Amino acid sequence: MTTIEVKETQPCRREMTIQVPAEIMEKELESACLKLGRGRRIPGFRPGKAPLKILKKYVMEEARSDTMKEQVWAGYLEGVKENDLKIVGDPVFGEVNWPKGGDLQFGVTVDIRPSIKVDNYRGINIKRKKNEVDDKEIDQTLDDLQERSVSYETEDARPLVGGDWALVSYRPGNKPDQEWTDGGLLEIDLSQPDGIGAQMVGMEPGQTRMAKIPVPEGAKQDTDPEEFEVRLQEVKKKVLPEINDEWAKTWGEFPSVAELREQIRKDIAMRKDLEAKREMESQIVEGFLKKYSFDLPPALLDSLAQEHLKDLNRYAARLPDPEDKKSDEEALEKMAQKKAEDELRLHYIMAEIIREEKIEADPASIAEELSRVAAQRGISPAELRKELDESGRIGVIIDRILRSRAMDFLIENAKIKEI
Repeated sequence: MTTIEVKETQPCRREMTIQVPAEIMEKELESACLKLGRGRRIPGFRPGKAPLKILKKYVMEEARSDTMKEQVWAGYLEGVKENDLKIVGDPVFGEVNWPKGGDLQFGVTVDIRPSIKVDNYRGINIKRKKNEVDDKEIDQTLDDLQERSVSYETEDARPLVGGDWALVSYRPGNKPDQEWTDGGLLEIDLSQPDGIGAQMVGMEPGQTRMAKIPVPEGAKQDTDPEEFEVRLQEVKKKVLPEINDEWAKTWGEFPSVAELREQIRKDIAMRKDLEAKREMESQIVEGFLKKYSFDLPPALLDSLAQEHLKDLNRYAARLPDPEDKKSDEEALEKMAQKKAEDELRLHYIMAEIIREEKIEADPASIAEELSRVAAQRGISPAELRKELDESGRIGVIIDRILRSRAMDFLIENAKIKEI
């Protein structure tokens, strides 16, 4: 009979010591020899007819390897089942010892799922911002749409003044023989006295002038402004269209400005509803992380922390080097560790609620989510499904659906106070 001892080395880690008796190993070894012998040509015997004693001389080494692998895995599975271990991640096997004629002995370390109880999650107290759409917000959106419909009309030849727009071309100030480069439209903004536009005031079409690009704030003190030659091609005026029913039709099937305003109101209300929901979700998450504290599987936590650290390092690499680089690295490591702990704890909390409330992801919702993700990536749902099935990541889609439905359940059953 296989002997299995389990020792708790950490709250979410177990170390199993497994011993398979010699008589079982010998029996399995003989079975492996016979199995290998069925396909081997043994001199003087038809395939599969050689005696076991003869077979062992030809297949013993391979049979021992196969037997040891199979019994190590079988012993591991027996230990998991016998002790009802909820395994997280892959097992880590220690040294395997199987002397000839002796017992098979080995150790295996596993991480297990934390045992937690989530209670009183119905009726959570959360706050929700009132969804009120102000006429000023609608007016601002209309102004933005009007701005997107702007046109620029060419003026008769005259000097540039503040508020004009200039169609320009340019070339480096120290290369007078170089071809002109189209510079597009430039606003003559007098609120920035050092800007290019302010330096062009008074110019007329066809004229050129040397101008300097202002030195950005925070630049080194010895940085000189870049000089180039600018040529004015045309003086233009910005023309905004009139907000009327004809203009409203250019933005969709809106017979009038009134109907366009109503659609804008609905869009803003929908956006605010979504923002309010995200805020309520954040309150629930924050409350859970404050309320529940428990140990986490070490290997999974470390792996997740390393992934977050890679992301943070990639982001940090785009920023200026800090004066105290070591301190910055330590801060990133702490940030990654905290993020991993919060993410993993929330995963187990939500998983417990999903299990308790028997929340499921039906085929229709999975297909809908696959279609949404596939559209974002520009591939067909069938291609995405095949990719996820082959990589074993279809569970990511299912988890996303379950998590979303669990959060909807929590909000529906919460005590919400409007503010």
